[in-house]
Amino acid sequence: MADIFQLIVDRLGNLPDLKAAGSLHEFLSNLHGRFGDLASFWFGELLCISVASSKLFKEVQVLFDRPRM
Repeated sequence: MADIFQLIVDRLGNLPDLKAAGSLHEFLSNLHGRFGDLASFWFGELLCISVASSKLFKEVQVLFDRPRM
């Protein structure tokens, strides 16, 4: 039974933390307050990266650009 519970917890990622924070904005504010301008979290089974600084985002935005066709 413990294995099933762990599997469910693993698939939820940080969703319970997000719910406890009350909103995505509050969750990210808390996350960046604890870990700085660059932080990652699990949205279910999807690993997400959050960039809180516009200066830092300008440095990494090329990673998110679509290739020109």
